[in-house]
Amino acid sequence: MESYPRFLLSQQRAAEVAPAIARYQAALKTARGPDTGWLEDPLRLTIDMERGRNSPQAAIPVAQNLLALEESLDGPISEPGYRAAETLADLYRSINDSARALPLYQQTITIADSIFRADDSRRTPARRSRTGGPGSHESPSEDGLCKKQRIFAIAGTDSRPAEGPWKPLQLSTF
Repeated sequence: MESYPRFLLSQQRAAEVAPAIARYQAALKTARGPDTGWLEDPLRLTIDMERGRNSPQAAIPVAQNLLALEESLDGPISEPGYRAAETLADLYRSINDSARALPLYQQTITIADSIFRADDSRRTPARRSRTGGPGSHESPSEDGLCKKQRIFAIAGTDSRPAEGPWKPLQLSTF
């Protein structure tokens, strides 16, 4: 039953996807109960469906429900919570809502630092891709700032100026 909505998504049969997800979710609630971690899958399928429709605004409430579910089941510091916060932050970023994306990106960094070992490769992308710092794959725009750098500048969490290109510190040698 879980693979059928994925099949419909892959076949771009949009009209059939939502009812298939609803049936899958109802079956999970009947079999596992209303507050089960198994509900992550239909919520993620719904998010994917809305992204496929180019409708991140419709995916945001679903992603909020996913984050609330994961936090209620596993607490605020967990790998499922990390993934859910990352999903919601990415959706906010896709609609240019940096005020809501930034705290969630900061939350993913905190969670990654808490749950992954220092040498775990999953820690690095959380930090690199969220800060626009070294290793970020986003290129600067005409003003020299990448989108993530603007997020930090707007939020006032970075001491660098929000205007003009950021220049690296020049060190002199003696």
